[in-house]
Amino acid sequence: MVLTNLRVDHVAVGIFMATNKGPVRDVQITNNIVTDTVGTEAGWGYGIHTRKISNVLIAHNYIEHATRHSIYVRESPSRSRLVVEDNFILNHDLKGKNPRWYCAALNCPANQAVTRITNNFFMNSNAIGIAIMSSADDLALVNNQIIGEHYVGIWPVTGQAHTSLANSIVLHSKPAHPEWCHKTSSYDWANGRETTSRLETPNARWQQPDYVCRLGDNLFVMKDGSLDRLTPDSWAFQTSPTKWTNVKGMCAVENVRGTGVGRVYVVTETGLFEVNPDNWQTTEQPGDWSGARLAAATNDRVHVLQKGTLLSVNLVSLEVTSDKRDWSAVQWMCSWGNQLYLFDGQAHYRVNPKTFESVEVSQVKPQ
Repeated sequence: MVLTNLRVDHVAVGIFMATNKGPVRDVQITNNIVTDTVGTEAGWGYGIHTRKISNVLIAHNYIEHATRHSIYVRESPSRSRLVVEDNFILNHDLKGKNPRWYCAALNCPANQAVTRITNNFFMNSNAIGIAIMSSADDLALVNNQIIGEHYVGIWPVTGQAHTSLANSIVLHSKPAHPEWCHKTSSYDWANGRETTSRLETPNARWQQPDYVCRLGDNLFVMKDGSLDRLTPDSWAFQTSPTKWTNVKGMCAVENVRGTGVGRVYVVTETGLFEVNPDNWQTTEQPGDWSGARLAAATNDRVHVLQKGTLLSVNLVSLEVTSDKRDWSAVQWMCSWGNQLYLFDGQAHYRVNPKTFESVEVSQVKPQ
């Protein structure tokens, strides 16, 4: 069953599928927009909710202003698979209506499926970002971006070890409750007890990577100038023969210049390098990027934040354009849905990659 291209707003639950008796399998919930779910008690305020469903894919959904859970997947059975990937969650319970701040934006409790939570974006969550309450021991969190978090970014309370790689957590500079604001925590706040939960990197060479990007089914990890292409699940990897120096950022484009091929882009102090991930062939566009701090890509553009200036490189013409706004305060930048998103410690901004027109998307701050 496929639920796709739906637009749902101002309801108690955006999309819900459950079973109590007969088996329900192979459900895909993709490319939907769910906004302003209502209520904070059980059964209310969910963006996307499944229960006892086998083989669930929740991907490419936009969820804004959910009040209990943006994504809630409960009791996925054993011998099944759960994938939650490339979802964009904005302003989860932004006004603080739910008194239970541990009701996470993403929660998968009583879950026994093989679980992959990958490449999701969480912006300005006024609750825990990702709660790991799964009873299954095959769970991996890979390349999730949790930005402007007011409480705990990733919260494992299972008493088990779970695979974790390249998850980026940036805390809000003025969180609603600083005493509960942590990048990760294994303390069970709801029940007031310590747990032995932990997050483990699948390979020590990827501990605290410098830069990470995704292209297709592969993840690219840059650490100390070495670039690895790795396959999640098996964690098999190959390393580029190029040893990079003075790297300032890295990103990827799926369909470069309309050719249907993907490329990785590495920004160094002296140039922008286009890398073919299949054979590691590299083409350099020289330039002075010594002040570069962040890099992100949209369709056929690479964007570089150089000190306080946002620059855009057109990959067709190689023309470089710049935004007149001062972005010096920005701490983080990414792209989703061919839009740029920037965070300055307190506010998130959505930026048109061609015109640089921007809008603040986290206007209402918790008190």
